[in-house]
Amino acid sequence: MLAVALPLAAVDLLVKASMPTAAWAYHERSLGWLALSLGLFAGMIVVSRIPSALVAPAAGLLAAGLLGNSFSAAWNGMEVPNPLIVGGDRGLIAFNPADVFALVGIFT
Repeated sequence: MLAVALPLAAVDLLVKASMPTAAWAYHERSLGWLALSLGLFAGMIVVSRIPSALVAPAAGLLAAGLLGNSFSAAWNGMEVPNPLIVGGDRGLIAFNPADVFALVGIFT
């Protein structure tokens, strides 16, 4: 699990550090959110021990998202930068690689 989580979390942090983020694209987080994220990360360590070919990589993806956003929040005054933006005439969505990793891990 950590073999998947750590490199992907590093990619997320590199993207956030190297790409500019609009002022409106920072999402504020609370200390409760940080505690829950770290608790979920610990849960992924336990879940990854299930003997299955897909469980450990999926847990690693979710863990990468948790770590990336947790470290970002802790280092940025509890605000997570979301430098990736997609959208059109109806609106914009700001996100980061950690969000993608977490969602893929959840749905895998």
